Amino acid sequence: NWNVEQVSRHFAFKPVVLIEWARRRRGLILPAGNPLKIRSLGDMAGRRMVRRQSAAGSHVLLQRKMKEVGLDSASVVQDGALVRDEREAAHAVFTGEADAAFGLETAARHSRLEFLPVCEERFDILVGRRDYFEDPFQKLLTFAKSPDFIAKAGQFGGYDVSGLGTVQFNGY
Repeated sequence: NWNVEQVSRHFAFKPVVLIEWARRRRGLILPAGNPLKIRSLGDMAGRRMVRRQSAAGSHVLLQRKMKEVGLDSASVVQDGALVRDEREAAHAVFTGEADAAFGLETAARHSRLEFLPVCEERFDILVGRRDYFEDPFQKLLTFAKSPDFIAKAGQFGGYDVSGLGTVQFNGY
């Protein structure tokens, strides 16, 4: 709920609505067959992990999760490739440039790699309260709740849209 905390801190008493869009699974993207037999984030000590930009949300979340299992950045050899996005992270694991990457399940699936879930995060949309009730946004929500959209989200892997449209924060 870090996003609700941030929005409530910065948008309290503002005419905004935070709605759930999807939940997605983040974890370790590992080589096919998991040859190093990594079973948890704690097993990453001494392994090469893909590096992300220090301000990237994925990097910040990884640092938090590493701290929860008693690892610090120095415990994980971060000499893997520096990448900009999920696709590059999965590619670095695929090519052997790194032993693992912290990323989305869908990136692992698309690259035919193993995925070890670490956490689930909620992806929300912040919208002006007036805009929320306007026809274009309501059409977007209607489309996003359609069987075709739900099926497509299921094809990506690691995404759950069952809570789509649920209000998480209301500025007033």
